[in-house]
This record gives sequence, C-alpha cells and structure tokens, in this order.
Amino acid sequence: IGSKAWIGTVEGSYVLNWYLHVPSKLLHLTSASDLPSHAATLKEHFDSVGSPVMMGVGDYAYTMVGISVDSETGEAAFLIVDPHYAGDDGDIDKILDKNWIGWKKTNFFEKTAGTKFINLALPQICTEGGDLFV
Repeated sequence: IGSKAWIGTVEGSYVLNWYLHVPSKLLHLTSASDLPSHAATLKEHFDSVGSPVMMGVGDYAYTMVGISVDSETGEAAFLIVDPHYAGDDGDIDKILDKNWIGWKKTNFFEKTAGTKFINLALPQICTEGGDLFV
C-alpha cells in the first residue's frame, strides 16, 4: 500500500489463493532459454485447465493465453496479452499493431528478461461435479 511497485507473479498467485481460493502451480525458470522445456506442461495446462498464465519476465509482466508448437521443428510460440492494456479499442488492427496481443517466441523473452529469471503461475481452477468454480 502506498507503493508504485508492481507485485510479482508469486504474490499474484497468493492473492488468487487468499481471496478466491484458487491455488496456482508455480514454475521458476532461471532464464528465458528454459521456456521451451516447459512447453508440454503449458500445453497440458491450456488443454486441461484453460486459465491464463501469469508471467513475471525480469522486470515485466505478461499474460499467456495459449501456446502453439510447430509439429516439424518443435519450436514453441506463446500467445501473449499485455496485462497493462486498459482500452476500449474495438479496432483489432490497432490492438495488434501496438503489440497488446500477439504470438511471441523464446527470443522475445530472452531480450525482455535479459539475465533475470522468469516466474510462471498457472491458476488451477477446480471442478466440482464437473462444474467450474472459483
């Protein structure tokens, strides 16, 4: 309170758990080059749980909402939404041009994180009798 600093991914997961009773699976990557080794885990998360993934990338925050893995090369691309977007733009071209949403490859995160680590929080939306609840 009273700070202009952003909370991190780990703290964001604490907030989800404390206020909404939604636990998160946390992944700590020592560098962005580790991201492709977690592609299968992320794909499984989107296939089975489907919730957005909070990302702390060095000093930046992103929200991952999807993953695509090239069947020939195995290279992963991550669908990223900038969580700082707060607009009422109905113009998808403008949103894409300003990079509020887009497919990013590992090299994007390597540039963004530099030598810093990456934290991922995968919220685990629970099911009760087949119904989703938080």
